[in-house]
Amino acid sequence: MHSWKYTEKGYFFIEEYHPPGYDGAPGELAFRVKPLDQTCRELNRKYVYPVGYERNKLLITDWDEQDYSELDFYDLYERLYYIKYGTYVPYEANEGAEYEIPEQDFEEVIQSYFQIEREQIAANTAYEPHERAYRYRPRGFKDAELPFGPYPEVISYEEQEDGTIRLFIEAVWERKMTDHAVTSELVVRPLEDGSFQYVSNQVTGWDNTLEILWYTPRLTDEEWQYYYADIQNG
Repeated sequence: MHSWKYTEKGYFFIEEYHPPGYDGAPGELAFRVKPLDQTCRELNRKYVYPVGYERNKLLITDWDEQDYSELDFYDLYERLYYIKYGTYVPYEANEGAEYEIPEQDFEEVIQSYFQIEREQIAANTAYEPHERAYRYRPRGFKDAELPFGPYPEVISYEEQEDGTIRLFIEAVWERKMTDHAVTSELVVRPLEDGSFQYVSNQVTGWDNTLEILWYTPRLTDEEWQYYYADIQNG
């Protein structure tokens, strides 16, 4: 062990000792000592953890049902597709690959978890009206995300009068030995058939000691053309 700390929330962080020249996986570990409320655990498992922080901005930006502009629906398509079907998207993530996803297939995944019109989805993506399809470019080496990011934890919740649930979420980031890398309030809408919709998210704080974030935006059209023009031209 090289160092350790215990937080007010009840997390015990350990940093393993690494000899000089070590170039392997980070050695930080987190143990929750104070028990977390069981209902919070269940809410996290159902609504939050499956999407989490990996390759998407659901929990790290402000958005609601009137304004989805801060969300990347391609990121969410990949995450939600797995939640909905239990398998990864059927498009190989080759460098410079570009696909057309039939509009019904793409919209069905997004609309399963958001109360959103197809016009709003099209406005925030690269929609090809003549093909009735969404252009899709899997992430490659140039827009890969940093590994070993945080995981979410629901620490409390409030049931709203309109039937929604407000979840108070904190990001536990072992690599940075912090249990509140970002805090946010996510509102979800449970539906009668057992499914649910994401309603809004509000970021309420960041750990000011963080120097970098884990999320990497997808390449813009200009960046993608710059890196992959040779592939497309054969």
